[in-house]
Amino acid sequence: MSPTTPPAPDPLDPDVTATSPTPGTPAAERTAAPSRRVADGATAVDGAVDVDGGVDVEGAIDAGDAIDADRAVGAQGAIDVAGAVDVNGAIDANHVVDTIDADPAESADPACPDGADSVGSSDSPAKRAGPDEALLARLGRMGVQLGAAGIASQAPTRTDVRAGEGGKTVRARQGGSSEAVDALLDSPGSAADGANGGRRGPASSGTTAEPRDGTTPALGTRSAPVGVNALPIEEAVPGRDEQNNYGRCYVSVVRRAEGEEHAGEPVGAALAACTSSLAELAGDARLADMDVSRAAFVDTETTGLSGAAGTYAFLIGAGRFRDGAFHVKQFFMRHPGEEAAQLEALSDWVDGCDGLVTFNGKAFDAPLLATRYVMNGQPNPLADVRHLDLLPASRRLWRRRLPDCRLVSLESHVLGLDRVDDVPGWLVPERYLRYQRDGDARPLEGIFRHNALDILAMVSLVSRLARSWAEPDEALAHARDWLSLARAYERAGRLDRAMSACQAALGAGLARPDEVDEAFERLSLSARRQGEWERAVEIWESLVRSERPRRLFPFEELAKFHEHRAPQRDLVAALALTERGHALVEAKVIRPRRGRRKALEELEHRMARLRRRVAAG
Repeated sequence: MSPTTPPAPDPLDPDVTATSPTPGTPAAERTAAPSRRVADGATAVDGAVDVDGGVDVEGAIDAGDAIDADRAVGAQGAIDVAGAVDVNGAIDANHVVDTIDADPAESADPACPDGADSVGSSDSPAKRAGPDEALLARLGRMGVQLGAAGIASQAPTRTDVRAGEGGKTVRARQGGSSEAVDALLDSPGSAADGANGGRRGPASSGTTAEPRDGTTPALGTRSAPVGVNALPIEEAVPGRDEQNNYGRCYVSVVRRAEGEEHAGEPVGAALAACTSSLAELAGDARLADMDVSRAAFVDTETTGLSGAAGTYAFLIGAGRFRDGAFHVKQFFMRHPGEEAAQLEALSDWVDGCDGLVTFNGKAFDAPLLATRYVMNGQPNPLADVRHLDLLPASRRLWRRRLPDCRLVSLESHVLGLDRVDDVPGWLVPERYLRYQRDGDARPLEGIFRHNALDILAMVSLVSRLARSWAEPDEALAHARDWLSLARAYERAGRLDRAMSACQAALGAGLARPDEVDEAFERLSLSARRQGEWERAVEIWESLVRSERPRRLFPFEELAKFHEHRAPQRDLVAALALTERGHALVEAKVIRPRRGRRKALEELEHRMARLRRRVAAG
C-alpha cells in the first residue's frame, strides 16, 4: 500500500476545505465540527467524509484507510480527487462506477432523511445485475485487470466515493451505466489521462450494436471505445459481430477456393493427402484414417508465450474445408470480457471436426485453449480429437538443411513463399496490449493477416509432408532431405525405403564427409536388418579399405560378421580388424560416437576374447 499525500483543495468544489485531519487525530475530534448526515452513518466534516474510520478528503478516499468490505472499491486501490484509479490497487470486479447527481432534490432517497442516499436499499438501482462490458474494456486499458470470477459475480451495494465536478457525486454501484463511466473516465485529470502521458484517454465511440430482436442490447454489444484519432477494429479489419449465449465477439473470415493456388499448388490438394503417410511420419497410428475435409486447422495469437493461466488467446484462427472452399474464421476478443463468447463461437465453428492440425500446437496452442475453456467453465471441443502437429514432422524432414524450422522458414525454403511486411511473432503481444491502451486497431491488421497466412501455410504443409513420405521422388530434391527421410523411414520400420533414401542421398551429392559416412552406415545397417549380408559386407569392406577411414563402425561390424555370421568363421580376420580399429581410436584418427574411453575399453575386451579363441584353435 503506497503512502498517501494530502490532496490539494479542489477549486471546483467550494464546500471542500484545503485542510485535512491528520491520520492520528481521534475520531471524536474529527467529528466534532458541524456536520450533516450522509449515507450509512458517515459524518461529513467541512466536506471531509468519515466512512467507517476512513477519511474522504475533498471527495477522495485515502488508499491507506480501511473501507468496509461490503462497500469496498478496493482493499488498497483508491480513486483520487481527479478520478484517477490507482493502478497498484485492484478494483473489486463486483463494482461498477456510476455518477449520480448530487442535487438533494434529484438524488435523495424517500426513505432517507436530509437528502442522503440510502445504502443497500431493496429498491435501490444498485440491484441492477451485470457489469458493463465497455467499463471492463476501459479499465483494462488503464492497466486494471478484472478476474473472470469477479466479472460474473454480483456486486453487493453502492458506496459514496467522491465529490466530482459540476455537482456530481461518483459512487461505486452494482451494474452502473456506461454513460456514467464515460463521465468519470473522460473527466480532466482522469486515469485515462495518466495512462497516456497526460493526453486524453480513449473515449467511447458512442455507438451501440443494435440487438437482433429490437430489445435492449445485451452484455458485450457496445463497441470498444476508441480515441480521437484511433481506428476501431470494425473499420481496420473486415468482419462482423457474432452473438451467442455468452455475449459478442468480433469475427473476420478469409476464404480461398479449393482450386486457388497457394505455395505452387491448389489449396484443395491437402484433401488428397495420404493420411496414412502422415501417421507414419508423425508416429501416431490414430492419424491413419483422419479425414482432412473434417479437420480444423487452428492457430492462436496470444498475449504472451508462457501458456500460463494469465495468457489470453486474443485471436484464434480456425480453418475448415466447406462448400468447395477453405474458410478461415478468426475469432477476436476486443477485451477480456469477450473471451467466453469468443470460445463459444470457436466451439460452434469446429463442431463436427474429428481432427486437429496445428504447428507446435501440442506444446502450446492446444494446452492454452484447454486452459481458457476450463477457466471459462466451457467444455473443450478439441479435447479428444486426433491431433497432427506439423512441427515435429517438419523437423524430421528438413531440419538438416534449414537454419531453423519456424513456419516462416518452411514457407521460404520448402513452400517457396516469402512474406512481405509480416509481423514478427515477438511483436504480436505488444501490439494487442497497445490496442487495449489506445483503442487503435490499425496495428492489428497485420496480426490478422499473419494468422491467416500461418493457417494457409499449414494446409500446404499437410500436402507437402504427405507427398514427401509417399512420393519422395517428386517432392524432394536436396541430398540432406533424402538423408533425413532415410532416418525417418528407419524410425517407422520401413527399412526398404530407408535403403532407397540413403542411395538417393548419396546420388544427390552429399557435401559433408560425415553425412556421406552416415548415409553408408544407415544403408549397411538397413541391409543387415533385412538379412542382406552380402550388400552390408560390401559397404563395410569399402569403408575399411579407404585411405582415411572416419568411423569405427565398419571395423566393428565386419569383425562381428567374421566372428559370428560368416559361412566360414574367420577369427584371425576378426582379430585383425579389431586391433586396427583400436589403433585408429588410440591415435585419435577416429572419434567414436560413444566416447573414446568407452570405445577403447570395449575394443580391448573384444581383442582379449578373440586372442583366447585364436590360441585355443
